Amino acid sequence: MSIEQDISTSSRRRQKSGATVQLLRVARRSSPMLQAPDAIQIAHTLIEKYGAAAIAFARDRAARAIEVGDDLAAESWQSVIEATRALLRQPAGV
Repeated sequence: MSIEQDISTSSRRRQKSGATVQLLRVARRSSPMLQAPDAIQIAHTLIEKYGAAAIAFARDRAARAIEVGDDLAAESWQSVIEATRALLRQPAGV
């Protein structure tokens, strides 16, 4: 999901005076919205509340984020889904 794009571009805009202003955009790097401990904490909370259905809940939220075009939220929910899967795979009491 995290594809780095080089969006370095320049564009020129004319001001009313006729002078040209050059605008530069620098490349941005994609970084996960949630750090691993945050995703794990959210996963714990979802599992406490929903049990095994926590994955379905997180998937629904990720789908909603994708529908509205919120890439950061979609990436964050993907991290939560992965953490939830990992926690649910652990034997009880670990």
